[in-house]
Amino acid sequence: MLNPSIQSSPDRVRDILIRILQVGLGLLFLVPFIYAGWTTFPFIVSKVIALRMAVEVLFMAALLLLVLDPPRRPKKSLVLLLLGGWVVSLLLSTAFGIDPYRSFWGNHERMTGVFTLIHFAVVSVLAAMAFPTGGSWRRLWGWGLSTSAVMAVIGFIQYFSPTGLLHTAGGGRIWATLGNYIYLAQYSLFFMFLALWFAVSGTRKYRPLALVIVIAQGLILLLSETRGALLGAAIGAIILCLWLLRNPHDHRARRLGAASLLAVAVFSAVVWLAKDTRVIRSIPGIRRVSELSLVSGGAPTRLIAWSIALEAFRARPVFGWGIENYYYAFNQYYRPVSLRYSYYETWFDRAHNAYLDLLSMQGAVGTAATIALYAGMFLVFRRHGRRGKEAYLEAGFASAILGSYLAQNFFVFDSPTSYLLFFLLAGWAIRLEWGYGHVQGSLPVRQIKPLPSALIGAAALAIVFLIFITNIQPLRANHIGLKASSAIRVSGNLAEGVGRYLQAISIPNPMIRDLRTDLARDVSEIVGNPNLDPREAATAWTIAVSELFKNIEHRPKDTYDRILLGQLYNQGVAYDPAALEKADKVLTEAVPFSPKRQQIYFTLAKTRLLGGRAVEAVKMLEGVVADEPLVPDSHWYLGLVLHDAGDLPRAWSEILRALDLNYQWKNPVEIIFTAEVAKKVGDVSRQVTLLEEAGSYFGQIGEYHARLAEAYASVGMVEKAQEESVKAVYLDESLKPRMQELLKRIEP
Repeated sequence: MLNPSIQSSPDRVRDILIRILQVGLGLLFLVPFIYAGWTTFPFIVSKVIALRMAVEVLFMAALLLLVLDPPRRPKKSLVLLLLGGWVVSLLLSTAFGIDPYRSFWGNHERMTGVFTLIHFAVVSVLAAMAFPTGGSWRRLWGWGLSTSAVMAVIGFIQYFSPTGLLHTAGGGRIWATLGNYIYLAQYSLFFMFLALWFAVSGTRKYRPLALVIVIAQGLILLLSETRGALLGAAIGAIILCLWLLRNPHDHRARRLGAASLLAVAVFSAVVWLAKDTRVIRSIPGIRRVSELSLVSGGAPTRLIAWSIALEAFRARPVFGWGIENYYYAFNQYYRPVSLRYSYYETWFDRAHNAYLDLLSMQGAVGTAATIALYAGMFLVFRRHGRRGKEAYLEAGFASAILGSYLAQNFFVFDSPTSYLLFFLLAGWAIRLEWGYGHVQGSLPVRQIKPLPSALIGAAALAIVFLIFITNIQPLRANHIGLKASSAIRVSGNLAEGVGRYLQAISIPNPMIRDLRTDLARDVSEIVGNPNLDPREAATAWTIAVSELFKNIEHRPKDTYDRILLGQLYNQGVAYDPAALEKADKVLTEAVPFSPKRQQIYFTLAKTRLLGGRAVEAVKMLEGVVADEPLVPDSHWYLGLVLHDAGDLPRAWSEILRALDLNYQWKNPVEIIFTAEVAKKVGDVSRQVTLLEEAGSYFGQIGEYHARLAEAYASVGMVEKAQEESVKAVYLDESLKPRMQELLKRIEP
């Protein structure tokens, strides 16, 4: 039976549960401030884990509330129906997608798989239930505005003190506690319009404060220098102006709307026409808009990502590739030109356009469901605006917020913070559709039937178990994984790092695949160090290969894992006689999943070169160069293979082509190698230039100065040769005979 206090005073228990929901939902505004430096991806993991745990607890409270107070049960609603359709579309795209596991759980960099997205949908329903009156919603939004003011202060601190307070971004751009300036721009855009609503419609006492928040969020928006959000601000402003222009309740509002619309148009025209002037270029954010180009900055790679998304949609038009699976589509339709812009630009898991992400990952079904949800919210706001003067203004600002969000999504993708704000807005739309009402008046106390305590206990245990398995365990594993990576990368302690990784992987959690990849990546970067104990290196290599192979068994189309495994096999010839054959197999099998990706062929060429198949390696890389001749790395690796194959003239030609295309050194040893090739082919002037470039890396090594002395001598720079000879002997006494012989040769 129920606890006696619950049976005797259901209204008191109901009020407690309502307060839990209201306070808990209000506390969600603090989620964007959470930062846990002891986790991998500290700006994301900790936020999502905290939000999921909070929502799961609130969901339990809501279930009890629905039993105690049936009138609070969700009513029929267009937005609620469309929200349910959206969730169904997520599940369908997951079920019919490329990698359902990745779709459902996501990865620990984004953490926006279906499991997390369902939590956001629940937030909408809980908010609609918990805040039944206009006053309660205004208090909720007011609390959110208060927290946004703190976020703005953090942003200003970062701007004026770029080296402190969670800030490491370059170029003066800020991100507060969100870890990405795009995410901060999304956040500020939402609260800028919300604060403007308070400034226009709030009590006189709080209007000045609301206006200060409007200005602060506008400045943060500029300082984040995110063009998509600035476009969103412009579209939101236009929607608001048009809304005021059609205001049937206030002729002054119509005049204000017309004037504001004209001001927005004039300002936009002035910015565009004067974009090259010093004044415009001195304004943060506006400067980046004025520099917008389709052929510079990040635009070319974004256009590539967009075209791939469309190609992916054509390939799987109904349900798409699955949530979080744009990664696979990008690999499948990868463009070799991407490597011209850096290796970073060759690994996209988003199209950087929310609508193209929709098309590629959820297909026509998911796209239709999502757009229907947006349209339903606009329709509800429009209907609400017919209820009177205040409702019209309220609906206008809600529409502006939604419109600005949808506009910016043409150039960005959602983050956990933007999802939270959007789904709270969706909850508001649901409540507006239900209509505002007073708790005591419209939701009277009802006689409740006895409910077995065992049932309540079972439900509570189920929530606790869910929290433990899907949140606490992943958080523990993530923390241990970070300690493992630090042990290897920072301390160089391979045995400790691998041990910690195995500990993290042994914890049942949805992110095991990510941990295996991290383990293999870290081992691959250090296992070739000659200072490592051979047995320790062999053990670490064996474990890394084994764990990564488990990943490939479960997700065979993962190109990154296959390349990484191929690299490990190439490094492990001393540990496994069949390593090269295995590398060839795993890399060859990767080709169909990303046929034009150069990294596959770079690694496979090395495999075949190590296996004595130089001719095949050369032919393979010649094909890579032909696919995209302006990628410097392709010429570089072809030059390396030609060098090892004994064709020095062609090798030097390809290396020079790579340098002409601005090849970026991966490590200083490459500079020394290139200098040696220059020496072999008789290009002594280039040899001197390269050795001089390597001075910052090898200035304390005697052998380096000896080579530089010999290079100087070969081009007749006697004095410099003598200086370098002295440095060489000073750093390494064993070089004295060699340097004495050199000095004898160059003496006048």
